[in-house]
Amino acid sequence: MNELALLTVTNTATEPNIHAVTTGYTLVTPLSGMNIDTNGIFTWTPAQTQSPGTNTITVIVTNNDVYDSVNPNLTATNSFTVIVKEVNIAPTLPVVSTQTVNELTLLTVTNTATEPNIHAVTTGYALVNALPGMNIDTNGIFTWTPSQSQSPGTNTVTVLVLNNDPYDTVNPTLTATNMFTVIVKEINVAPVLPVVSTQTVNEQTLLTVTNTATEPNIHAVTTGYGLISPLAGMSISTNGIFTWTPAQTQSPGTNTITVVATNSDTYDTVNPVLTATNTFTVVVKEINIAPTLPVIGTQTIAANSLLTVTNTATEPNIHATTTGYGLVNGPAGASISAGGIFTWTPLSAGTNTITTVVTNNDSYDLVNPTLTATNSFTVVVTSSTNNPPPVIQSTVVSGGNIILTWSAVSGASYQVQYSTNISVSNWSSIVPNVTASGTTASITNATGPATQQFYRIILLP
Repeated sequence: MNELALLTVTNTATEPNIHAVTTGYTLVTPLSGMNIDTNGIFTWTPAQTQSPGTNTITVIVTNNDVYDSVNPNLTATNSFTVIVKEVNIAPTLPVVSTQTVNELTLLTVTNTATEPNIHAVTTGYALVNALPGMNIDTNGIFTWTPSQSQSPGTNTVTVLVLNNDPYDTVNPTLTATNMFTVIVKEINVAPVLPVVSTQTVNEQTLLTVTNTATEPNIHAVTTGYGLISPLAGMSISTNGIFTWTPAQTQSPGTNTITVVATNSDTYDTVNPVLTATNTFTVVVKEINIAPTLPVIGTQTIAANSLLTVTNTATEPNIHATTTGYGLVNGPAGASISAGGIFTWTPLSAGTNTITTVVTNNDSYDLVNPTLTATNSFTVVVTSSTNNPPPVIQSTVVSGGNIILTWSAVSGASYQVQYSTNISVSNWSSIVPNVTASGTTASITNATGPATQQFYRIILLP
C-alpha cells in the first residue's frame, strides 16, 4: 500500500463451536495509527515516517463458551504482512500576487517551494521562456531588473521546480509550475546636460556653446531648451546651441548662464515631462578699438591765409576716451588742438601732406589699453598771383536781399564792387572784404542806391 493511504483489512474470526461467541480483537504491539474494531476490521493510514517499510501485523481474537466450564475463553492469533510504499509528492510553490516594478529597478520575489513529503528534497528551479535578465536561484528567489526596452509591459513569469524522493522507486522526481504577473512601469528620466567649462569671449565677438542634452531613457525625447534670465542678445536653439555676441555695454563682466532642457516620455503616465538645468560661466573681455579719424579731402588755400581743418576723432568703443592729438613731421607753424582742430598759415605755395595721430585709452582693456590712429590729407598752397580769377556762380534775390556766390580759393580775400554803368572805371566797393573758407564764397545784401546794378568780384593780392 502507499503511505498516507487508508488500508482496510477484514480479519473477522469464525467460531467452529456454535456455543462460542467472539468477544474481542486486539493488536500485538501495533504501530502508530493501527486500529482493529469489534468486527475484526483492521485499518491503518501509514504516515510518511512509516514508509517505506515492511510490517508484520499480529491480531489476537478472544471468544467465550459459557457451557465449557474448564476453558470458557480461548484466543487465536493471526499475522499478515503490510508493505508500505513511499510515494513522492510534487513540490508546492506559493501563490505570488501581481508584482509591479519600475524599469531599471530590481524586483525580488521569494518563490521558494515547500515539500509535502518529508523524504523529498527540492533539487532546483528553472524559468520557462524567461525574458532577458530574469533569474532564479537555488533557493527559488526570483530576481529581475527590467531594461528600458522591456517597459512598459505586462509579463507572465512561469517558474518550474524539481524535487527528488529516493525512496519512491516509481516517481522519484516530480515537478511543479507556478505563474505570476509582473507589470513593468515606464519611468521618465530627466535629460542630462553636458558639463560646460568656463567660456572666455571678446566683446562684439560671437560665442557658440554646444549644450545639447542627452536622454538616458530611450522612450524620452528632448522637446526644447530655454535660458533663465538671459542677458540681451543671448539665445539657444532647438538643438541646445547657445549663442551670444556680447555688446560693449556688457563688457567687461563675468556672467552665469543657466540653461533648462525639457523632455517628454509619453509612456510615463505619472511624470511624462521632466526638466534639467545646467549652468556655466562666460567671461566677457573688454577690447579697445583704435579711434576713427574723418576722411579729409584735399585742401586748397592761398599762402599767408589761415587753414582750419576739423580732424576730431570718434571712439567706436564706449569705454575708450581720446587722450590727445599730434602731428607727424608737421610743417612749420602747423598745430592741432586737444579737440583735433588742425590750424596752419602757410607762408609759401606748395603741396603738403599733413599726417595727424590720435591716441585713446580704455582702462578696462588689460592687454591694449592704449591705441592710436593716423590720418593723412593734402594741403595745396597757392600764391595770390596764381589763384584763379573768381567766377560769379549765382545771384539770388531773397527777402529784399541780394545773395552773390562765386568760385574761390580757401584763404583768399575778395572785394565785391558794384556800379550802375558797366562802362565806367570807378566802381563802388562793399565793405568789408570777404575771405573765402572753401571753394566758394558769398555775400548777402549786396545792395546799392540804384534799382539796376552790375557786380564784379576782385581777387585781392
